[in-house]
Amino acid sequence: MVLCHNQSSRPRLELVLITKPFTIAKSGVSHGQRILGLAIWLWMEMVTSLIHFQTDIISMFFKLPFRIFNAIQTQSMMEMRLHDMQLRHDNLLCENKKLRDELQVAIDDVRDSEMVITEVEDDYENSLSRIRKMETEVHALKSENLRLLQQRRQIETMTTTNKKDGTLDGIWSRAIVQSMFSTGMSVLVGAIIWGSEDPCMPLVMALFIVVGMSLTSVVQFFSVVKNKPGSDAYALLSLNWFILGALTSPTLARVFQLPAVRLSNRLFGAV
Repeated sequence: MVLCHNQSSRPRLELVLITKPFTIAKSGVSHGQRILGLAIWLWMEMVTSLIHFQTDIISMFFKLPFRIFNAIQTQSMMEMRLHDMQLRHDNLLCENKKLRDELQVAIDDVRDSEMVITEVEDDYENSLSRIRKMETEVHALKSENLRLLQQRRQIETMTTTNKKDGTLDGIWSRAIVQSMFSTGMSVLVGAIIWGSEDPCMPLVMALFIVVGMSLTSVVQFFSVVKNKPGSDAYALLSLNWFILGALTSPTLARVFQLPAVRLSNRLFGAV
């Protein structure tokens, strides 16, 4: 069997030895084609790149003035914008400074206002305390005034009572004196009139005057007496009227007789 295997492997080895150069040549040809294609592609790329580079250079050469003009214009615009921004920055700095000054002034005003408010609150508290003290003083003064007013009213009442009592006493004594005097004068004048045959006009007139004065004093005393019983005044008034009526009743006819006779004589004498 070993011999059979060796006999079959010999033709294969010979075949490999015969075909191997062709295989190597084929692989070399294929690698050469690849290298040639790569070289051609690289050359074409280089030519294309050179053409594009030249066209770009030419286009850049033609576009360069426009780009320079645009760059100059853009630079001028940027400078203008930068100048504007610088001005705005300066203005903002000035406004910021002004705002800081105003803020500081406002802070100072707020502090001053707080101080003023604190002083006003202190003054308000002091005023409230003063008002409370004054209210207590006013209440005390009111109570004192009421007490003094009550005392004054009591004193005035006592004084008025004393004055009224003194006035009543004076009027009462004067009424009694005048009533007693008129009683005596009435008795005296009545005795004279009863003893004489003809009436005496001066005595009758004096009697009327005295009794009238007595009646005046009694009426004055009666008008003064208000809240007290007027029995004394009634008694004196009744006494005076009794004296006047009792003592002058017999003389009235004689007193009025003379004027009536004279008047009738004149009337009938003239006829």
